[in-house]
This record gives sequence, C-alpha cells and structure tokens, in this order.
Amino acid sequence: VPAGVEIVPLLLLHGWPGSVREFYEAIPILTKQQPGYNFAFELVVPSLPGYGFSDAPVRPGVAPGQIAVIFKNLMSRLGFKKFYIQGGDWGSAVASALTVLYPEDILGHHNNFAMARVRDSRRVNLTNIINVNVWMDVC
Repeated sequence: VPAGVEIVPLLLLHGWPGSVREFYEAIPILTKQQPGYNFAFELVVPSLPGYGFSDAPVRPGVAPGQIAVIFKNLMSRLGFKKFYIQGGDWGSAVASALTVLYPEDILGHHNNFAMARVRDSRRVNLTNIINVNVWMDVC
C-alpha cells in the first residue's frame, strides 16, 4: 500500500447456507485502492463457527452473541480496536450483536438482511441475542 493510504479494517460475515466463498469475487475489488480515494480495506473474513472451513462449537450456547465476542477478540488480536462490519443472513445477526455489545468500537455497520427495529432497539437486541441462544441450543 502506498504511503499516505489509510488502511480501513472491515469484518465480512457470511450467512447460511453460505461460507467465505461468497466474498471471493469482491475481495480483490475491496482491497485495491480505488482512484480518487486515499484508503484501502484490510479484510477479515472468518468462517462462522460450524460453517465452511470452521469446526462446529463443542459446547451448547454458541450463538450470535457469543460469536460476536469471539470475533471482537479476533479483531483485537489482529490489532483492530475499531472496525467496520458487514453481515448477511446469520452474519447479520452476529454483526448486529457486535454493534449492540461494542458500539464504541464499530465504525460502521452494513447488513444485507433486513431486520425490523423498534424504539428501544438496544434492549430488544440484547433480548434477541439471548432468545437466539436458547433457540440454537434446542435445535
């Protein structure tokens, strides 16, 4: 990356029944500095636990809220305290959980899976994180 070009961290999260394969064509476009812009994305594209190239969790209760904590720790270990996030399908649930749990660290959030919001969305989102955990344990 040339001098003066800002590196922007972006966490891309796939959905079900997908995998990181969903992003293969977009990765070269997103990581290349575009003419007229002084930034390029550094992408982090993990498999959700139990999807694609990732082993399934060994204990019950691993749902969007817990995966959000795992991916926040991943980004921290990679040196990114603050980052952008994009999620689709189940990835959007994880992205939403990340944004609710760590609002000060998420620079921007894009979902390509529509979800309704209500007036007190933080409380509803935290409740949904808990409800999804219970649902995933039962299934």
